[in-house]
Amino acid sequence: ELLAEGSPAPARMSSDSCSFASALKDPAVRPPRKEPMITTDLAGMYAIRQGPWKLIEGTLAKNKEGKALYHISTDVAERKNVLAENPTVAAELQGILNRIRRPDQER
Repeated sequence: ELLAEGSPAPARMSSDSCSFASALKDPAVRPPRKEPMITTDLAGMYAIRQGPWKLIEGTLAKNKEGKALYHISTDVAERKNVLAENPTVAAELQGILNRIRRPDQER
């Protein structure tokens, strides 16, 4: 988008994406904030953050269970996995993540 100003977005761009090009062009512009925020790494491990919650999906060095849920407002360092205490929150975030990853589903 920055290199091809005015060009349409690529066909494979996810509909949950939002551009922050205006903030890069002008430091006075606040970048858009969109929730939930989804991240992935080169190994394909996904994380979703919404409000004070962050669900990490995949095997982590410090968590062999394959998933971790953190309340990042009270645990910025992500040291206490609260998945067992908050299964409803984890299920909701997992559902959102699953829908976003499936391009044939409405978001």
